[in-house]
Amino acid sequence: MSDKPTDNPLNNPIIIDPRMLNNYYDQDDEISLVDLWLSLVKQRNILFSTMLAVIIMAIIYIVAVPETYTYKTDIAIGTQAQAQAQAQAQAQAQAQAQLIQSPEAIAANLDNAIIPKLLRQQHITQPDNKLGVSASIPKKTDSVLLTSKGTIAQKEAIAELHQQLITILAESHQTKIQHILDYLNEELISSQSMLFKLNKQLQSSAGDNEQSTLQVINLENNIRQTKRSIAEFTPTRSAMGTVQSVKSTNKSSKLILAVSIILGLFLGIFAALFAGFIAKVKEQSNT
Repeated sequence: MSDKPTDNPLNNPIIIDPRMLNNYYDQDDEISLVDLWLSLVKQRNILFSTMLAVIIMAIIYIVAVPETYTYKTDIAIGTQAQAQAQAQAQAQAQAQAQLIQSPEAIAANLDNAIIPKLLRQQHITQPDNKLGVSASIPKKTDSVLLTSKGTIAQKEAIAELHQQLITILAESHQTKIQHILDYLNEELISSQSMLFKLNKQLQSSAGDNEQSTLQVINLENNIRQTKRSIAEFTPTRSAMGTVQSVKSTNKSSKLILAVSIILGLFLGIFAALFAGFIAKVKEQSNT
């Protein structure tokens, strides 16, 4: 076998001149930061005009759109005496005040029945009235909170709406406890009448009547207990009226201006670069 190399071109190494690599790309395709800067400087009028337009629109929004605040009304739920059996009541059983209705039941009743009904009625009489209200239960409290959002001009309308809801709720609670109050008042009047008669009998009798004296003591205790039970009934009412939040909920002037400046800068840069691109395209097409 011959040791001479063959003339097969596949066996020959390929040598590439590095200078030939420059022919594979055009240097004009490179993006130069200097060119971008020069383009921005050339189109600076468009950049600043765009920024100014965005800032002006932000200022118009701040001035034209009214600020919205949160309005809250705390409902103090009425209380009633924890009534026990009447025989125990006459035996001077201690009464404890309790809520007329639980906060959970009140909030559910407001959100699902009372509020939708009242808003529908107001929408019929006042179509432009778009107020809303919701009920919630603050943590670790036995109260219900009414919350609405609106402008300062809507404050009175919101306060009136909240008061109407409280009035409806208070009337419902009053109807619920009225029969208990009527019974206690009748019991008080009856006990006072019996006490008056016994005292009159004791004054007219010559000797001591131990039985009548015990009856007088029992009646006096019963009267005190009945008065205490009546005093434990309190109506459902607004605790502090309608309170307006300190800060608006829909906008912050400083934040809006800061965002508008940043947004205007980005839009201005984009508009300037795009204008430079269009100008360059027109220049090349003319040549």
